[in-house]
Amino acid sequence: MAETSNYNPLHDKSIDIQSYLKGTNPDADYTSVYNANSPYYTVKDIPQNHERFTNHKYKVLHINIQSLSSSFDRLTTMLTELEGKGILFDFILLCETWLNEINAKSYNLPGYKYVYKNRSKQPRGGVGIYVKDIYNFTLIEEISFFEEGLYESIFIKATTGSESVIVGEIYRIPNTNLTKALDLYEKTLDVLSDYKEKVIIGTDQNLNYLKIEKHKATEDLFNIFYSHMMLPTINKPTRVNHDTATLIDNIYIKAHTCSKIETGIIKTNLSDHYPIFALIDHGKTLTHKNTTIQHRVLNDVVIAKINSELETQNWDSLTEMNATEACSYFTEKVESVLDKYAKKNKEKKFQKGTMANKRDNKVISNYK
Repeated sequence: MAETSNYNPLHDKSIDIQSYLKGTNPDADYTSVYNANSPYYTVKDIPQNHERFTNHKYKVLHINIQSLSSSFDRLTTMLTELEGKGILFDFILLCETWLNEINAKSYNLPGYKYVYKNRSKQPRGGVGIYVKDIYNFTLIEEISFFEEGLYESIFIKATTGSESVIVGEIYRIPNTNLTKALDLYEKTLDVLSDYKEKVIIGTDQNLNYLKIEKHKATEDLFNIFYSHMMLPTINKPTRVNHDTATLIDNIYIKAHTCSKIETGIIKTNLSDHYPIFALIDHGKTLTHKNTTIQHRVLNDVVIAKINSELETQNWDSLTEMNATEACSYFTEKVESVLDKYAKKNKEKKFQKGTMANKRDNKVISNYK
């Protein structure tokens, strides 16, 4: 949807992903290759054959198309205009295609092959990928989880020459069971972790990253991706109407395998979601020194014991101390109780250990 004259999603509507990452894991540093800053463009804004937009290994476009049949002509026009600027996408990732088995093969783009998954029992929904015809590809059924009306996805392995990449599209349907959807995101990424290929995922997740610090499920989704070393590339609103702007569409990459990336959001009336793109170069995998992480193995039984013992502690002496002394005393007490029921384990990990530390903080925060 085009922006209205009295509303501008560009004003103070973005998330500083790099700062958020630093707050989650201070040891992780992707600044050399990863700077998620996704400007808004119109097609006319993009300069002709500029190396910033043309010299990339993989060019990926994601769109919540909201009916491929009704939007196909406008999609074709936009792609033709972008091709005239020197941008020819390798993969066009679509959700809400609203197709069925009868008409799914009717919307062919010259120079592309189309692979899809449609609903069979309910209207609307559906996901698909246009793949540039320079690639050979196979559908990866074991990752393409498709629970109609909840979580709909499709994944392919695309190969050209000696290089392969896994590309997928995920659509999480709004106002459905969040727990099940998050479990499916994690299941998808768990299976993907067994593959050696580089990974690119487009998704309409219907969880607004602008509210990541206020909405637990949104933070949980970010952490699921982050624990699998997948990072979002879009940091500004992708769905805009007269009085709201939400960041619910994204393209995820493995930042430690990426040497350069350009991202952006295209202002167009194709649907009420703006198309988003990522232009990616995958270079030599970056190496990171292992970090020794201390974590505790916690479950509901252990947490209940910790909470029970903390409730029996006498905290009266805190009122007689200054702030520094009180903080030190409180921390030592809590640490001693934690050590009693859940001793720290040490292991070398890249990122996943941070999740256990977050749960430590959850226990302590109840007694601040």
